[in-house]
Amino acid sequence: MSSQGGSTAVASTLPPALPDAITTPTEVPAEDGVMIVALVAAILLAVVCARLALLALWIRRHDHRQTTSLWEYYLIAGTIGAVYGGLTAVGIVAGHQLLVLDGLLLGVVVATAFTMRAAYDVTTGADGGGEGLLSLQRTVELLFIGFVLVAAFGPLVDVAVAAQSTAVAAVAAVGYGLTYQRRRIVGSATRGTPVDSLLRFTAPMLVFAGGALVVGAVEFVGVAIDTSVTAALQSVFLLLTASTALSVTTKLATYRQGL
Repeated sequence: MSSQGGSTAVASTLPPALPDAITTPTEVPAEDGVMIVALVAAILLAVVCARLALLALWIRRHDHRQTTSLWEYYLIAGTIGAVYGGLTAVGIVAGHQLLVLDGLLLGVVVATAFTMRAAYDVTTGADGGGEGLLSLQRTVELLFIGFVLVAAFGPLVDVAVAAQSTAVAAVAAVGYGLTYQRRRIVGSATRGTPVDSLLRFTAPMLVFAGGALVVGAVEFVGVAIDTSVTAALQSVFLLLTASTALSVTTKLATYRQGL
């Protein structure tokens, strides 16, 4: 009896588990190989994005040749990416993942897309094409920010709908960023510049990060595919995101040395 009473007393002192509303069990990746890849990708992404944010912060303070908006978006993307990678790694080890993670990754995608637009404005001297077009641009970007909030808090209401809307927003953000990238590289005056070189490595990072969100939503659109397969594909996309982000930090470090 004393043993049972002692066990009850110990159990009563343990902290309550996180509510299911904000976490989900890490059912996949269940296989050790996939889990290791996911963990490595998350840790690498956290470390690389942290360095990206620090480099962007330093350049923002010391670069007087470009507007600060470009480096601010890199700073935002790097900061969110570091938080996302860190929380993902902790979740894999703990066996639970916060449902807010898709919102964080979408934040990385949106911020990276905004760097494309900022780079276009900086390198071409564009002013938005008039007040009307500038107002439309701001409205579109506010909508992207709204989608980030939906992706972060939508799973508290409906996980499937939130995942689908996040995937749609990711595709739209990737298209938005690549549109400005294409418009920028058409102008021969921007080719071969340090910013041009930097953006050529940023574009794949944008695509792979968006791809990770699209793959993660496949199971919610009625596609008959094993969850372990989608988890493996998402881990690969995250690993590719981290590797391309590493290339971006290398270019940022080179740019910093030239200041």
